[in-house]
Amino acid sequence: MLKKNFVLVFTIVIFVLNSGYAQVWNNSDDWHCDSSYNPDNDWAYGYMPAGGGSFVLHNWATCSTPPDYPDYSYWTTDAPWGKGGYTHKNMNPTDPFLAFGAYWEPSETTAWPMNASDDLPTFRWIAPATGTYLVNAEFTGNAIGGTTTDVIVGLNETPVFAENIDGYRGDDTNPAFGTYRQTYGSVLLLTAGDTLDFSVGRWLNDADHDCTGVHVTIAEVPVPVLWLKADAGVVFDAFGISAWQDQSGNGNDAATEYGTPLLATATFPAGNFAVVRLDGDDSFGLANDAALQTSTVNAFIVASVDAASQNQTVMACASAGGSGYSVGISGTTANKPVFNTNTGGALEASVEMTADEPYVISAILDGGTSEKKLKINRMERASGTGSVSYTSAAATVGALDGGSKFLTGDIAEIMIFDVQLSDDQLKAVESYLANKYGIKECGDPDTQYLSADVNQDCHVNLKDFSFVSQNWLNCNDPASTECSQ
Repeated sequence: MLKKNFVLVFTIVIFVLNSGYAQVWNNSDDWHCDSSYNPDNDWAYGYMPAGGGSFVLHNWATCSTPPDYPDYSYWTTDAPWGKGGYTHKNMNPTDPFLAFGAYWEPSETTAWPMNASDDLPTFRWIAPATGTYLVNAEFTGNAIGGTTTDVIVGLNETPVFAENIDGYRGDDTNPAFGTYRQTYGSVLLLTAGDTLDFSVGRWLNDADHDCTGVHVTIAEVPVPVLWLKADAGVVFDAFGISAWQDQSGNGNDAATEYGTPLLATATFPAGNFAVVRLDGDDSFGLANDAALQTSTVNAFIVASVDAASQNQTVMACASAGGSGYSVGISGTTANKPVFNTNTGGALEASVEMTADEPYVISAILDGGTSEKKLKINRMERASGTGSVSYTSAAATVGALDGGSKFLTGDIAEIMIFDVQLSDDQLKAVESYLANKYGIKECGDPDTQYLSADVNQDCHVNLKDFSFVSQNWLNCNDPASTECSQ
């Protein structure tokens, strides 16, 4: 339960960066269908056997099925035919594919177990080297009559995620219904040869076996120089938190400097998550300020605001004199995220945060080009130029150094990296946060609008009433071509 009527919920992923190359894998982009090569390019196609046992490779691949289904590509087993189910891809990059009572988006990959078997068709990814990997997986119900199945992610054949799908994702003709989407996201430290399995079929539940979209992106990311998580390393007692231990292995722990931060639980669209709760007079100082004093900064934040707020700091590496950078809430406009740097000033988002709605906020500064951006839910909402320099700058969480601009709210996670993220990595981080916390951009293809949300901005408020007032004379006949909806 929240302590006050106002709460600000933040998850921070901050990357402090230098230019470099990093690889990204995607099970659709990397799809291959040559029976001579399985595994190939770090992917393998096969199944987890019914009743347990190790992964089994499929041995039969078809790149197309002419003439009726020229874009239908799949892997399976030929003896007996269909053993272990199927992994598929629609090879058409522009047109959807509809067959066998199922639907594929352009270039979509799916898994389809066979009703006669409990084998789980599986996309397997094999770590090519020891490192840190950001994993995003989405499973969707693609059977038009409704997919009912389990979806599982396994690390070295041990499940780390298992959920159920019971519904349909929807298409241009058939509406979405039920629980048609499950997502998994994590940052994993893997050893070369470790395996990640993305499987579909009966496991936890007595589910049927239906076509299920399997969409996986894995991005190689640097080992973080700082990683604070509310679900690990929080040292607390009845009087509050005394320390927040760095999970990166670098020992850059955060110690309480002001107030009594508390360990609590906050509710997000994807469920309940541990948070560190700050009450407007609480903050932390980091052990190693110099680790964050770099020219390039990428900050990714998940936040929700319950009431109007101004002039607050979520995280900073700054001094009282204004050097360095900070991410927080604007000092001039309530509820607007802001990214401050000592050169280039404050970059303020063009949109406000709606009460109780969580957002993914990306504050990006490229030290090489001086390009500066602020993104809300993966959409750019402000841009400019800027740079940072540091004079007596201190790294803090929840306030500026010296105790000012305190945050009233919750923090779930902080990650700081010292290697430049590529565009693909930036996208992967934003998707990871969006999937982890259940945050989606309004207008995404599977957005479901409430009936009262007549202007389709994903909020029901006075703007909807204003929209109706302005348009009712033009739109009182649903068949009218002048209707906006």
